[in-house]
Order: sequence, then C-alpha cells, then structure tokens
Amino acid sequence: MKVMKVKTCKDMFEPSEMKVMKVKTSELIGAQLDWAAAKAQGVIESTESTTLYYRPSTVWSHGGTIIEREGMTVRRYTDALWDASIGSLDYVADGPTPLVAAIRCFVLSKLGEEVEVPDSLKNDRSVKT
Repeated sequence: MKVMKVKTCKDMFEPSEMKVMKVKTSELIGAQLDWAAAKAQGVIESTESTTLYYRPSTVWSHGGTIIEREGMTVRRYTDALWDASIGSLDYVADGPTPLVAAIRCFVLSKLGEEVEVPDSLKNDRSVKT
C-alpha cells in the first residue's frame, strides 16, 4: 500500500539546488510571474522552490484577492493591453490580461523592477486567458 503525503502550505514547493536568473518585472509571465507573486507574499523564502499550485496571474480566485487587498485599479487600455496601478500611480504595470497586469503591479510594488527567479522557470512563459 502506497501512502501519499498531504501537502501543507509550506510543502507546496519542492526544494532543489537551482540557478537563478534576473527578469524584469514588466516581462514576467506564466510560472515566473506566479512564482514572483508567491515570493512577494512571503510564501516562498528562497529561489529553490519551484513547484507551484498557486496561479494568481491566471486564476481569479487567487489574483482577485491581491487586487482587492492592495486596492488596485485595473483598466483596459486596448483590446490586447490592460494596466494596473496601486495608490496614486505609485506603481503601474501592464499586461495582456487584467490579472497579468495586476500581478506584475503587485510584484513591482513588493520586489522592484527586477526579480531573481529560478532558471528552471525560463521556458514557462505562457499565459492562459
């Protein structure tokens, strides 16, 4: 009989030795953006954690809570471009969807214009709308 371990919040990530790369916050997308959002919230403490079950850039129940908590303004700029801001335009970011724009803005406000992400996430740059 195989026993499966139940994952807790702290177990949501698989640690391993990782190389990191710097990515501009304005270019984060997909798993890189979700990872950076988790790091910005203190869920991830190192660049060694990469398995993520948290998708604020594509799942409204994850990203919407950040938008609400941070008091963000999100608006459509064009059919293919959204922007988000926090405060009196203290932080502004854009993206192809409202969630991507909002989560980039959140990461920008917490981690700055450039973020170190695990190198293993470099090929996951997809975004589902």
